[in-house]
Amino acid sequence: LQTLRKTQHSAQMAEDIAPAPHPNPFADWSASLFAADRSQYILVTITRSLYSVVMFGKGVPHVGAFITRAIQNIGELMRDDGYEFLHQRAFLPKTGTISFASALNRSVIGSMNDLVYGHRPT
Repeated sequence: LQTLRKTQHSAQMAEDIAPAPHPNPFADWSASLFAADRSQYILVTITRSLYSVVMFGKGVPHVGAFITRAIQNIGELMRDDGYEFLHQRAFLPKTGTISFASALNRSVIGSMNDLVYGHRPT
């Protein structure tokens, strides 16, 4: 079982089920929809570590397509970064059932916004 947390921008994806943090850090992800250069993208992030992948938002008409694309993009990123063992051992076995939840807390949302929009020190 995996948990996918939605930000306000991606709230239309599905109903919330499991608000508590998942005990396996590889099974608790957060997603945020954003626009750049007139295109939609989705940032998918491990909630605890902020390890992230950006994928196109266009062509994701329903939850099933989003989940399929997210799993594919996360797998490609983990393999490219040399984490294929973790991908096979800790991530893939948890992709059978996915529950949706609201964002864990505001600090996770803020960190994801920093990744999307860039941190500008004052």
